[in-house]
Amino acid sequence: MPSIPRNDPCPCGSGRRYKECHGAIGVGDVANAAQASPAVAAAAPVLPTLGRAARDSLWEGVKRCLAKDFDGAEALAQDTLKVAPGHPMALFILGRCEFERGRTEAALRLLLAAARGLSSSSPEQTDQRLVWSELNFMFTQALSGVESQYAATKRAEYAGWIASLAARKRGPAPLVSVVVILTGQGRWLEACLASVFGQTYERLELVVVDDAKSEDATRRLTHTLQTCRLPHRLLTLPGASESALINAGVRAATGEFINPLHIDHELAPDRIAVLVDRIAIRGVAWGFTGVDFIDADSRPLGRTNDPRVLRWQALLRGIAEPDTIGYALIHQGCVAVAVSNLFFSRAVFEAIGGMHEAPHVEAWDFCLRAVWLEEPIYVPAALYRHRHIVSPDVPRPGKLDLEAAQLMLF
Repeated sequence: MPSIPRNDPCPCGSGRRYKECHGAIGVGDVANAAQASPAVAAAAPVLPTLGRAARDSLWEGVKRCLAKDFDGAEALAQDTLKVAPGHPMALFILGRCEFERGRTEAALRLLLAAARGLSSSSPEQTDQRLVWSELNFMFTQALSGVESQYAATKRAEYAGWIASLAARKRGPAPLVSVVVILTGQGRWLEACLASVFGQTYERLELVVVDDAKSEDATRRLTHTLQTCRLPHRLLTLPGASESALINAGVRAATGEFINPLHIDHELAPDRIAVLVDRIAIRGVAWGFTGVDFIDADSRPLGRTNDPRVLRWQALLRGIAEPDTIGYALIHQGCVAVAVSNLFFSRAVFEAIGGMHEAPHVEAWDFCLRAVWLEEPIYVPAALYRHRHIVSPDVPRPGKLDLEAAQLMLF
C-alpha cells in the first residue's frame, strides 16, 4: 500500500491530519497497521519510548500477524518485552496471536494488560477510546461466537450443556442463605424481610448485615427479627461498603447457595424454590431471573417513561437473542439488574473472590467474572421485585459516573 500523504486524515479515525497524529511518530507503514486493527494504530503514541530498531521490530510483528505468521509475530513481541516489559503494543500482538489460535481467555488477559498500559502512558483520549473499542469488540466476538470456528464449538458446547441439565440426577435440597443488606434508613425493611419470611422453600436461613447508619432502622430490624421463624443471625459493620457487607454476610452464612438482597427490594414467594429446582439441585453454579419493577408501595410500576427501567426491560426482553446467556451480559447495563437478583453457590463465590469494590456496577462485575467459570441459568419468570425509586440513601449515579465505573472493571 502506498504511504499516507502527510496532510491526509489519519487512518486511526481521530479526525486529525496524519502528520499531526500517528504520522508524527516516525514509524513506517502505519496504514497497514491501522488496517489490521484500530488498537494497533492507537498503541503507536507509546512507541517513541523504544529505540528505532525496537519500533521497527514491533511493526514487523504487526505485519506478520496480518500474514498469519503468528509464531514469528510472537517472537518479535517477546523480544520487545525483554527490553520494555509491559509494552502495550507487544502485549497487543501477543493477544492477537492467542486469539487467532483459539485461546480466547489468554488473549483477553493480554489485551486487558495492553489497555491498562496504554491508558497510563498515552495522553490522547482518542487513542484510549480506540483501544477500548477494539478490546470490547474482541470480548464480544469471543463470548458471542461470531468467529466461525469458535462459533460452532461454542454453540455445540452450550446446546449440549443445556440438554444435559434435564438428564442430570437431582441432588439433595441444599440449605440456602438469604443475605439481607441493611444500609441507611431501611425505609422498606419490613416489606423486604416479609418477602423472605414468606418463601415457600423450607431449607432457608437468614443473615442480616447492618451498616449501623440508622439507630431507628437497627431498632426496627431487631423488633422484626423477634418474630422470625427462620434460623437467623445479625452482623453489624459500621460504615462498610455494600460489597463488604455482602462479603461478610456470605462468609457468616452456612448455606450452600446464596441470594443477596438489599433492604430496598423484595423476593417473589416462590423465588428460592424455583431457583433451587432449576439451579442448585441440577449442579449449576449460578443464575438470575426476570424482574418486576415496583414502586414505593410495592405496586408494579406498569408503563413507565423512566429511561433506566425501559433500558432494563429491553435488556431482559433481549436475553433470548444471543448464542448464550453469558453473552447477554455484554452490555452497558447489567441484564441481571442488581446484585439482589443473583443466586449463586458458595463455591463460585469463593472461586471468583467474592464481591469486588465496584460502586454502581457490582452486579455486572460479579457476573462477568462468574461467566468465565460457568454459564448462568436464566429463569424468565419475574421472581425478583426491584424497587426503582430515588432513595436518599443511595443517590442515583450520573452517566459519567457509570461510564467511569464500567471502565474500572477492566
